[in-house]
Amino acid sequence: MKRHADESGDDFSPTFFVETAAGGGLFRIHSKDASLAPGDSCSAELSVDEVMTLGLNAWLTEERAYRLEATSTSVTMAGWVDGVDEDGLFYLRLGVDALVMLEAAPQAISPGTWLRVTVAAEKVTMYAFDRIARVGS
Repeated sequence: MKRHADESGDDFSPTFFVETAAGGGLFRIHSKDASLAPGDSCSAELSVDEVMTLGLNAWLTEERAYRLEATSTSVTMAGWVDGVDEDGLFYLRLGVDALVMLEAAPQAISPGTWLRVTVAAEKVTMYAFDRIARVGS
């Protein structure tokens, strides 16, 4: 995932536009490390602080397209379940270069299925690492 700094937001939690092959949207970074300037790009990790439950915030889907959409109130991701750990952690692939780790009850999610998840925007935290480009470079 690439993160592009945006002018909006405040100093503590600025808003950034996240762009992937699956889509994108505005995300608020919840860490105090907001060292990107407008126009910078870097890799980013999305952390979701909510357990996925089929029928509540996660649904099996016939849609075979990767998707990432964020609004001020919610984040929706659609992708292929790449793998599932015994403890319920699973990996939702949103594209060749995008993988998000999510949590569900053990054995609730099956690998190889397509899934759509929607969570409240405040449950998603973004962490930046590996700056790719610097403005003016």
